[in-house]
Amino acid sequence: GLRVTGYTVTWRRQDAPGEEGATGEAAGTSFVLSGLSGGTTYLVQVQGRNSKGPGRMTRPLRLTTDSGGAPLIAASAPKPSRSHSCRSVGLELPALRAGCRGEAFFTVQGRSLLPADELVGYPGRLTGDWSDVVPRTAGSTALIDGLEEYDAVEFRVVAHNDDGAGPPSEPTGPLLTDS
Repeated sequence: GLRVTGYTVTWRRQDAPGEEGATGEAAGTSFVLSGLSGGTTYLVQVQGRNSKGPGRMTRPLRLTTDSGGAPLIAASAPKPSRSHSCRSVGLELPALRAGCRGEAFFTVQGRSLLPADELVGYPGRLTGDWSDVVPRTAGSTALIDGLEEYDAVEFRVVAHNDDGAGPPSEPTGPLLTDS
């Protein structure tokens, strides 16, 4: 047969039969589909061409994209940098991977490790339940202030992007604020 000189690749969402879809040209034997949505099934067809013109379209190939999910975070927990005062703790945050969609950021969560009976009427910022202490940061460090002296605390991070929130990281482990 004649040598193939290029390919036309077409794709559209399976759940949108009336949608026109998209078309791309490939000079070689590989092609990257772009602009796809996470967790979506697409129908993809390829048509080769040579010096005589285009060939027949292939049967539709059904491909489902990864859900993209929420962004991943480093396997490590945030690390204490240094206690900035008796009522604050500095943290070094793990590397943030943007994932598939949108601007990525962390929420820093914290909790007190004091026994529940000591938290009754406790004036500190943290209770025994995880709560957001830094609602949004894309930085590599975070300063958590408003803590009580001699409080045993721990922190974790949750990564976010347009697909939602990822799973919480492992916690820092117990940290004691200075006096």
